[in-house]
Amino acid sequence: MRKAGVLLAVLFFVFSVNLSYAQYGQKSSQGTEVKKLGGANVVTPKGAKLIKKDGATFVENLRDYTSRKFTEAESRLKSLETDNAALKKYLEDLNKTVANLQKQLSVFAQKESVKESNKGSAEGAQATSQD
Repeated sequence: MRKAGVLLAVLFFVFSVNLSYAQYGQKSSQGTEVKKLGGANVVTPKGAKLIKKDGATFVENLRDYTSRKFTEAESRLKSLETDNAALKKYLEDLNKTVANLQKQLSVFAQKESVKESNKGSAEGAQATSQD
């Protein structure tokens, strides 16, 4: 029982320090933000919603907050996976195009090489026939 009392006292102290910390306009810790709730500033997790119900305003409960954030993260992950698949497909297409262009360049270079060698042998034949 004594441990429970000490735990409650520590939790109360931490909560009151967070409230006073927020009330003086200081920066909130990482992953949290300060929101104005009525006349008080409250430290909440970043992105937590304020819910107005029956004339009172509440901070979204932890279960709803984590559920919403998890759903948003799943949605974003699916979007990133889709984008990643599209980029992989685009990269494969680019690789095929580059390979095709390399083949065409190789064929062109061979044709030019044959032309040059034929031109050189034709010029050599003309030079010997003129002599």
